[in-house]
Amino acid sequence: MIGSGPGGLTAAHDLARLGYQVTVFEAYPRLGGTMQVGIPIYRLPRDTIELETAPLKELGVEFVTNQRITDVDALLQDGYKAVFIAVGSHVGAKLRLPGAELPDVWLNTEFLRRVALGDKIDLTGRHVLVLGGGNVAIDVARTVVR
Repeated sequence: MIGSGPGGLTAAHDLARLGYQVTVFEAYPRLGGTMQVGIPIYRLPRDTIELETAPLKELGVEFVTNQRITDVDALLQDGYKAVFIAVGSHVGAKLRLPGAELPDVWLNTEFLRRVALGDKIDLTGRHVLVLGGGNVAIDVARTVVR
């Protein structure tokens, strides 16, 4: 299983209940995929994610974090019989605007991921512009204020 977001966790649960030995590989240091690195903590408390993963551990699901899988064939050669890819969508798209490639212009997903992973982003004394008005834009704006 590649990815520990909602799709990966659901598949791991169902397969483990059917008696399969399941290993879940997660590229980030914590389980949950976008739930962990894309949704701010004020909207999704991290203990909620732990409540979802704990029963899977009791079912015998093995979790391997900090392991980005780039070669599915290598997993099959290592003895895995099948691979379920549940990597989700962590990629945003920059707007085609002048200056969009400047170093201090970030994609919303990149900003939220960096904050969630504990990167120190110093915005002291800076003006921040958030383009958009959807949930992710509001999450970015609220995170900047916090």
